[in-house]
Amino acid sequence: MTAATTSITPALQALLDTVRPWTGVRIRPRAPGVLAFVLNTTEIGHLHPAGRLDIPFPERIAAVLRHETNATRHPIDEKKNWVVLRIDSVEDVPEAVRLLRLAYIYRRIVRSDAAAEWQALREELATLDVPPAVLDRYQRVLARRRGPKDGAQ
Repeated sequence: MTAATTSITPALQALLDTVRPWTGVRIRPRAPGVLAFVLNTTEIGHLHPAGRLDIPFPERIAAVLRHETNATRHPIDEKKNWVVLRIDSVEDVPEAVRLLRLAYIYRRIVRSDAAAEWQALREELATLDVPPAVLDRYQRVLARRRGPKDGAQ
């Protein structure tokens, strides 16, 4: 999805422009025409040229998001724990950003050992419009992350 291969719609460009500055995120080619959003070494989603955004989540979170948002199952492999969102216009971008941000936060939670970062992520979750069942799952993951380093900052 570079200028040499495919033109990018204003909606897709808005998504790319929003996600690009996130700490630790790189946007890189995944397959012909597909761009991956990568946090450090972990993919948090990828964007197909026609505007399909695929985002991986743990199954329980994916199930709730498919039920309570506009996201659907993966069209090719329904067994994947991915949520899929169509981005057809700029009106679809805020939902795409919110879902990608949830994937970003989840990966930051499970990869971090820093209590200060967990607190910042907890605070950010409170600012997002997150379905209660998803927020509960994130809080459970945060609670399990508490360990000897929690509070040592």
